Amino acid sequence: MENQPRLPDQRVTAVILSAESKEIRIRVVGAAALIVFLVILGRLFFLQGLRGEDLRNKSTNSRIRPEILAAPRGRILDRRGEIIAGNRPSFYLTLDPLHSAYRDRRSAGAGLPSRGELRLQQTLETLSVVLDVSLERLKRRLELLQTGPAPMRFFQYLTFEQRSRIWERKELIPGVSVDSHPLRYYPHGILASHLLGYLGEVTREELEGENIYHSGSLLGRAGLERSYENDLRNQDGKTYVEVDAIGRKRDLYEGSPQRTPEMGFDLVTSIDLKLQRVAEAAFDSLVPRLREGGAADTSQPAGGIVVLDCRTGDVLSLVSRPAFDPGQFTRGLSQEAWEKIRSGRHPLLCRPLQSKYPPGSVFKIVTALVAFEEGLVDRSTKLSACTGSYLLGNRVFRCWNEFGHGILDLIQAIGQSCDIYFYQLGRMLGFERLTEGARAFRMDQVTGIDIEGEAAGWIPRREDYIRLYGDPPGPGVALNLSIGQGELLFTPLELAVLYAAVANGGDILTPRIGLKCLAPDGAVIWQRGPSPEIRGRLSLSERGHKMALEALEEVIQGERGTARSVRIKGFRLGGKTGTAQNPHGRDHALFAAIAPIDDPQFIVVVVVEEAGHGGSVAAPIAKAILEQLLVHPDPAREVLP
Repeated sequence: MENQPRLPDQRVTAVILSAESKEIRIRVVGAAALIVFLVILGRLFFLQGLRGEDLRNKSTNSRIRPEILAAPRGRILDRRGEIIAGNRPSFYLTLDPLHSAYRDRRSAGAGLPSRGELRLQQTLETLSVVLDVSLERLKRRLELLQTGPAPMRFFQYLTFEQRSRIWERKELIPGVSVDSHPLRYYPHGILASHLLGYLGEVTREELEGENIYHSGSLLGRAGLERSYENDLRNQDGKTYVEVDAIGRKRDLYEGSPQRTPEMGFDLVTSIDLKLQRVAEAAFDSLVPRLREGGAADTSQPAGGIVVLDCRTGDVLSLVSRPAFDPGQFTRGLSQEAWEKIRSGRHPLLCRPLQSKYPPGSVFKIVTALVAFEEGLVDRSTKLSACTGSYLLGNRVFRCWNEFGHGILDLIQAIGQSCDIYFYQLGRMLGFERLTEGARAFRMDQVTGIDIEGEAAGWIPRREDYIRLYGDPPGPGVALNLSIGQGELLFTPLELAVLYAAVANGGDILTPRIGLKCLAPDGAVIWQRGPSPEIRGRLSLSERGHKMALEALEEVIQGERGTARSVRIKGFRLGGKTGTAQNPHGRDHALFAAIAPIDDPQFIVVVVVEEAGHGGSVAAPIAKAILEQLLVHPDPAREVLP
């Protein structure tokens, strides 16, 4: 039975079943192919139709990159047009996030680093080697600057060696290019550093504000750079370039509008750069003299100088010590260098504007004028003889001259700086009249100079003593204040404005440094008028004015004046020495000068911290400056036309 042949009808049935099975398989394969085709067609419709525009934009963005066209910052010039702060070419590294990193959905969903993130890590590791900079520093830099997909000015101030190494390995560093821009340059190093101030890189918060800056932008952080930021600031332009798959520039892209870069405006200042050099050199020559006197920290003498035109309020020179190099901030400052600058004797502090000192005997001219205008004394009034000490109750007040000055009139008392004479004036005036008279000079207010961060002086009130000491000021307080000791505190600039008011007959001027602003083509954007800005007027009589000038002349020209060493042949000078008590160390040395006294033009104020007597330390510095002003006058001191 098993070997029986199949019947014909069985064979036919098998053939039919085989054909049907084959047809089913064909239909299944066809249906599957149709489904795949429909899926592909649907995807194409989705990509081309629904998301076509978006994808075209992404494709364009991946090959088109914005590029900053850097414009130079406005220059800062002295009154004759000499450059104090300018610009020179510098190179920086641009990092394009679109070509350095991306994150795909699969990696993002799995919480894994994307291929782009791994590539960015490799880019940073390569840059760390090429730039010889720690990888952690580069990561912090990226975190600080990256606010979106736009290319960023990632690393500035590239050296020639760094640029060469980048060029050699450019195939290994996708999304990286080297570009140039004008770098702030200070051709005179530390000269006038506190006047100029310094620049700092824009912060993330500032980037998120007005659309003015971009990553890597530098803006003014102190001094004139900060105060005149809106004038000096450049407006960088923008263009677009085509790049290849790894972010290398190929050509300009013509499909988008360009923004033309705009240079900043030049600032013409009142500063006389030649005089500034003389003033700084005179101050720096103090170091050997301080060493002989035994002052501490002779490597960094501290203090300040102000040279003011008492007719206009123009600041001709302003010196602060210790100084700093503003170029350090534009070249890039390490954390170690920043800590070094901040330590020590605070070189970033602009002492003429921000440090307050007891004025010492420099203040005696105020006491004399208040008493004179109150009618308590005149120029020839003689008080009790100076024996070297003065007794008030059971308290003894000493004169700097322990042997005493004898009987003096008001002119002689100022010329010889007799403390006993002024103790008596202080007692006659009393606390209220003396302090209110001093406030008339507005020395407890900022002067209004066009540099930010100015400190205001301090003239104590009755309630201040109650708050600080629990009691109202006693009779001895007025004696201390009368010679510029005690709680009086003023900046060197305030002292200069005080002496300018005495010199010009009572006008309290607003000091000024910025005189005018010029466009790149030389057109005047704004300009201060020739008249000074007067913020107050002293109730100074003609007799009081004459007395003050005569008394200050006695200090230098008098036979027993305390600043006889300042005399300059052929010129009549006036001034006042000062030695201010310092609870933290040696006394501060001060000197204020008016030149020439018969036709006042210039005020020179010098303060040297912990240096001893004003007549032996501060006065010689002032003399060097006065010689430059009077003996070696500069005919080009007039303002740039």
